[in-house]
Amino acid sequence: PNGLDGEWTAVTGGFACALDLVKFIRKEHGDFFNITVAGYPEGHPNALSSVEDDEVLSEAEERRVASVVGPDGERTRWVCRDDAYAKEMAYLKAKVDAGADCVFTQMFLDPETFVDFQTNCREAGINVPIVPGVMCLNAYGGFCRMTSACKTRVPEELRRRLDAAKDDADAIKAVGVEWGTHICRRVIKAGVPGLHFYTLNLEKVTFGIVEALKLGEDVSAAEEDEALMAAGTIAAGEQLPPVGDALDYHVADISLAEFGRKEIELAEQEMPGLMACRDEFGAEALAGSRVSGSLHMTIQTAVLIETLAAMGADIRWCSCNIFSTQDHAAAAVARDGSASVFAWKGETLAEYWECTLKACTWPEDDGKGHGPDLIVDDGGDLTLLIHEGYKAEVNYEKYGVMPDPDCTDNAEFKIVLSIIARELQKDPQRWHKVAARCVGVSEETTTGVHRLYRMEEKEELLFPAINVNDSVTKSKFDNLYGCKHSLPDGIMRATDVMLAGKRAVVCGFGDVGKGCAQA
Repeated sequence: PNGLDGEWTAVTGGFACALDLVKFIRKEHGDFFNITVAGYPEGHPNALSSVEDDEVLSEAEERRVASVVGPDGERTRWVCRDDAYAKEMAYLKAKVDAGADCVFTQMFLDPETFVDFQTNCREAGINVPIVPGVMCLNAYGGFCRMTSACKTRVPEELRRRLDAAKDDADAIKAVGVEWGTHICRRVIKAGVPGLHFYTLNLEKVTFGIVEALKLGEDVSAAEEDEALMAAGTIAAGEQLPPVGDALDYHVADISLAEFGRKEIELAEQEMPGLMACRDEFGAEALAGSRVSGSLHMTIQTAVLIETLAAMGADIRWCSCNIFSTQDHAAAAVARDGSASVFAWKGETLAEYWECTLKACTWPEDDGKGHGPDLIVDDGGDLTLLIHEGYKAEVNYEKYGVMPDPDCTDNAEFKIVLSIIARELQKDPQRWHKVAARCVGVSEETTTGVHRLYRMEEKEELLFPAINVNDSVTKSKFDNLYGCKHSLPDGIMRATDVMLAGKRAVVCGFGDVGKGCAQA
């Protein structure tokens, strides 16, 4: 406590650390709050220890060690040693495992320290977005006090430039803008999901960095390079960018793309049917067509997406389940431009339906509207959105009645009606135009197929539908053989227990039940 001796201590039943607070919030409030926790690229200041002049450090420690200049000008060296750093990483993972959604880092001045930290986090299984905390250098005195107090690693080039300009306030700010821009460009190249500036309530240097990066300008997609696209990735839980934004995707962490690409290349060897389609039908088969997909955004789905793209389709995609997205698969597809992807693991229901809307909404009118020609659906949610929107437009035209989210007790359908009501005010014929353009939908799962048959019986189906679910290829490989593989795999991933010697009871029927029983 400021001005007092000692440290804060937890009262009985109180919080001793951030982990306690994260656990408390999740226990008491569920997923209502988005929780961000701190990360320390150089190690927590309390975990640093002094380094003797003749002491030999490991390679990793040498990359973290800080040479700190005290008020008297004397230099001392400080480092978070490897064993302490491993504890720091384990503690950060514990906070994430307890329910943290995002990591914001403590300030740093050496971008390579952050890049190492990000890599270490991924290796430790910390896969939430990691946002770098960029320190804005506004004044020489503040720089000296801050880096001395926090024992921050300062690259010698930066220290030399600041020492040379210490008597010129404007020159210090110029160095701050240049160095801050250098940091941002490096971490953007490393695939960060966003930037966080420690402004210290001073705006000039921050604005200078933003202007140098052109982040405040309306930049067209053609002018953006891959690094700038990475800077615009939206972290899970934030508002989605408007349709037409140059960064037309929404994934958890674009830096996972390379991992995703490696797994996609492996999956291509396991999916010869799709790969053969690319050769057999060629790049003109779907040329000029728009395809919307609502299907689990996994590595295998990525192979399907890239097959459709290889055949000429223009694709927008979302997941059909809030938990099934493999974030590295979504990142690879988004980064490499195979499709505009709106999917991440752990979406809220509101985010899920906004992603579904985006998957069937193209930014440009190609002369036939903003909707798709073909739909690949799994569970029927994309098809449902179009049909419910169509019905709302009919009622609005006939009776002037807007959709009322309060007319239902179903929390999810309230969200659907809210979206339809919002879009109805923008274009009262939106879904009529989408339905008229759509050539047809393929439906992959039992629930969706049953929904389509009911619509057909009531003569409410607005376009042709193909029942993929009942095909032998799908029902056997997915429901029977797929469950035979994935059930024990899922149990082991979820529980981390040995299955040998256990007794399992399967309550099911049909091919899914058979596959689970055989497992």
